[in-house]
Amino acid sequence: MDRYAGPEFVAVPQYEIIEIPDEYLEEAAVMEPFPRDRRSIPTDWAAAAAAAAAEEEMNEPEYIVVPEEAVIEALEEEQDEQELRDRIAEIAQILNERATRRSRLL
Repeated sequence: MDRYAGPEFVAVPQYEIIEIPDEYLEEAAVMEPFPRDRRSIPTDWAAAAAAAAAEEEMNEPEYIVVPEEAVIEALEEEQDEQELRDRIAEIAQILNERATRRSRLL
Protein backbone atom coordinates (compact mmCIF):
# COMPACT_ATOMS: atom_id res chain seq x y z
CA MET A 1 0.00 0.00 0.00
CA ASP A 2 1.30 3.43 -0.81
CA ARG A 3 0.95 6.44 1.42
CA TYR A 4 2.39 9.90 1.38
CA ALA A 5 5.66 10.44 3.19
CA GLY A 6 6.11 13.56 5.20
CA PRO A 7 5.36 16.78 3.31
CA GLU A 8 8.34 17.94 1.33
CA PHE A 9 8.86 20.90 -0.90
CA VAL A 10 9.28 19.02 -4.16
CA ALA A 11 7.36 19.08 -7.42
CA VAL A 12 6.70 15.32 -7.38
CA PRO A 13 4.89 13.82 -4.34
CA GLN A 14 6.96 11.41 -2.28
CA TYR A 15 5.59 7.95 -1.48
CA GLU A 16 6.58 5.34 1.05
CA ILE A 17 5.91 1.64 0.36
CA ILE A 18 4.76 -0.27 3.42
CA GLU A 19 4.22 -4.01 3.91
CA ILE A 20 0.83 -5.30 5.04
CA PRO A 21 0.76 -8.65 6.89
CA ASP A 22 -1.04 -11.46 5.04
CA GLU A 23 -3.23 -12.15 8.08
CA TYR A 24 -4.72 -8.68 7.82
CA LEU A 25 -5.69 -9.26 4.19
CA GLU A 26 -7.13 -12.72 4.90
CA GLU A 27 -9.26 -11.40 7.76
CA ALA A 28 -10.55 -8.57 5.61
CA ALA A 29 -11.46 -10.99 2.81
CA VAL A 30 -13.37 -13.25 5.19
CA MET A 31 -15.30 -10.43 6.80
CA GLU A 32 -16.32 -8.66 3.59
CA PRO A 33 -16.01 -10.26 0.17
CA PHE A 34 -16.30 -6.88 -1.57
CA PRO A 35 -15.85 -3.30 -0.41
CA ARG A 36 -18.84 -1.34 0.78
CA ASP A 37 -19.57 2.19 1.85
CA ARG A 38 -18.52 2.44 5.49
CA ARG A 39 -21.65 4.48 6.26
CA SER A 40 -23.93 1.66 5.12
CA ILE A 41 -25.50 -0.93 7.37
CA PRO A 42 -23.16 -3.91 7.93
CA THR A 43 -24.27 -7.13 6.24
CA ASP A 44 -24.50 -10.44 8.07
CA TRP A 45 -22.57 -12.64 5.63
CA ALA A 46 -23.19 -15.82 7.63
CA ALA A 47 -26.97 -15.35 7.33
CA ALA A 48 -26.64 -14.56 3.61
CA ALA A 49 -24.57 -17.72 3.08
CA ALA A 50 -27.13 -19.79 5.00
CA ALA A 51 -29.97 -18.37 2.89
CA ALA A 52 -28.04 -19.13 -0.31
CA ALA A 53 -27.41 -22.69 0.87
CA ALA A 54 -31.11 -23.14 1.69
CA GLU A 55 -32.09 -21.82 -1.74
CA GLU A 56 -29.61 -24.15 -3.43
CA GLU A 57 -31.04 -27.05 -1.44
CA MET A 58 -34.54 -26.18 -2.68
CA ASN A 59 -33.30 -26.25 -6.29
CA GLU A 60 -32.27 -29.89 -6.01
CA PRO A 61 -34.63 -32.18 -7.96
CA GLU A 62 -37.22 -34.13 -6.03
CA TYR A 63 -37.80 -37.74 -6.90
CA ILE A 64 -41.33 -39.11 -6.63
CA VAL A 65 -42.17 -42.78 -7.02
CA VAL A 66 -45.22 -43.33 -9.23
CA PRO A 67 -46.74 -46.70 -10.15
CA GLU A 68 -46.05 -47.73 -13.74
CA GLU A 69 -49.77 -48.13 -14.47
CA ALA A 70 -50.42 -44.48 -13.60
CA VAL A 71 -47.63 -43.34 -15.92
CA ILE A 72 -48.91 -45.51 -18.79
CA GLU A 73 -52.47 -44.26 -18.25
CA ALA A 74 -51.33 -40.62 -18.28
CA LEU A 75 -49.34 -41.20 -21.48
CA GLU A 76 -52.34 -42.84 -23.16
CA GLU A 77 -54.60 -39.92 -22.17
CA GLU A 78 -52.08 -37.47 -23.57
CA GLN A 79 -51.84 -39.47 -26.80
CA ASP A 80 -55.66 -39.58 -27.12
CA GLU A 81 -55.84 -35.83 -26.58
CA GLN A 82 -53.19 -35.22 -29.24
CA GLU A 83 -55.03 -37.47 -31.73
CA LEU A 84 -58.25 -35.55 -31.05
CA ARG A 85 -56.49 -32.21 -31.63
CA ASP A 86 -55.00 -33.52 -34.87
CA ARG A 87 -58.43 -34.69 -36.07
CA ILE A 88 -60.00 -31.31 -35.20
CA ALA A 89 -57.23 -29.53 -37.09
CA GLU A 90 -57.80 -31.81 -40.10
CA ILE A 91 -61.56 -31.10 -40.10
CA ALA A 92 -60.90 -27.35 -39.76
CA GLN A 93 -58.55 -27.51 -42.76
CA ILE A 94 -61.20 -29.31 -44.85
CA LEU A 95 -63.85 -26.73 -43.88
CA ASN A 96 -61.48 -23.86 -44.76
CA GLU A 97 -60.79 -25.39 -48.17
CA ARG A 98 -64.53 -25.74 -48.84
CA ALA A 99 -65.18 -22.16 -47.79
CA THR A 100 -62.36 -20.95 -50.03
CA ARG A 101 -63.69 -22.89 -53.03
CA ARG A 102 -67.21 -21.64 -52.39
CA SER A 103 -66.08 -18.00 -52.20
CA ARG A 104 -64.23 -18.40 -55.53
CA LEU A 105 -67.35 -19.74 -57.23
CA LEU A 106 -69.53 -16.87 -56.06
